[in-house]
Amino acid sequence: MKVVRLSKRKMLLQLIVLAACVAFGWELKTRLTPAVDHQQEGQVPYVVTTEAAEENVSPQKKYIATVEAINGVDVKAQATGYLNNILFEEGGFVKQGQTLFIIEQGRYKEAVISAAAEVARTKANLKQIENDHKRNQVLFKQKVLTASNIEASESALAQARAAVKAAEAHEELAKINLGYTKIVSPIDGYIGKALMTKGNYIDMSGRPMARIVQVSPIRVSFSVTDRDRLEAVRLQAKEGSFAENVKIILPDESVIPVKPLKTFFDSEINPATATVAAYIDVENADKLLLPGNHVDVVVQLEKDKPAVLVPQEAIIQDQQGVFVYTVNAENKAQKAYVKTGNTENGRTVIIDGVSAGTRIIVQGIQKVENGSEVRQSFVK
Repeated sequence: MKVVRLSKRKMLLQLIVLAACVAFGWELKTRLTPAVDHQQEGQVPYVVTTEAAEENVSPQKKYIATVEAINGVDVKAQATGYLNNILFEEGGFVKQGQTLFIIEQGRYKEAVISAAAEVARTKANLKQIENDHKRNQVLFKQKVLTASNIEASESALAQARAAVKAAEAHEELAKINLGYTKIVSPIDGYIGKALMTKGNYIDMSGRPMARIVQVSPIRVSFSVTDRDRLEAVRLQAKEGSFAENVKIILPDESVIPVKPLKTFFDSEINPATATVAAYIDVENADKLLLPGNHVDVVVQLEKDKPAVLVPQEAIIQDQQGVFVYTVNAENKAQKAYVKTGNTENGRTVIIDGVSAGTRIIVQGIQKVENGSEVRQSFVK
């Protein structure tokens, strides 16, 4: 068996290589191993804090709403004939009583003339019978005519008078039918497109010829929970309305502040959803709202009142609830569970859990734990 003997020079070289490998491995481990927490290295983390502020806020609630017309009318014909004229601009505003359509009037005018002639004929006949009856009464007193003769005369007079009334009623009906050939707007509002075009034969099948909707005032409809309804009903009994002010947020995020003209609830609760429909009538002078719009409505239920607000980014949630990190006089972070309200302009209303003036951590939250020491930079 051959024994390999290493020289001192070779052994020294191998030791150097081994030392280099160990050094490289340690460096690699250091790079791949996550950095030790600053707290473990004795470094106190920096955080940014601000004070919980007390300000007057308006208690508000936000709902998804639908806009609907308070008054909407389908214009329908009450006369038959060919459509001669369309006298409105499609999509325009029409006034109550404005003529919209004209149906051919020839035969209706002739019917009025004929009815008027019949009235004149029956009145002339009545005048003759009245004169005859007066003479018959004289003759009856002179015993020239018998009782049966005077009864027949009175019957003829009554029939003549009835004929006049019937003719007058027929004339009035003919005038009404002639009036129906002019189809007018029953309300003020915006009219859509004409659903019948000139030259078409119009009947009384009930098909609409156009639709008119009132756009000012207009109604905003949304659903609320029964709890919200009870709260609003109590407020309405006290204030006369369940909404002080209303803000409507359009699809382009623009906001319309409006003053409610009327507020009320539907008469029944939907058993499937346990909600009830609420309605708010508002002015719509700028005509920005149209029936069928889907908007957000923000309802102010009460007048302004003081509340504590903190930045929204300070709010954290875990399995136990919602909390913020506060910083005490010893510069230690403390977890404070809170009850929150609405969020307005990036700040959340704190109903309970934190008082005004308390320092709240808004940045660097991920560096701290409950009870850990912090160094803070304060911002207003």
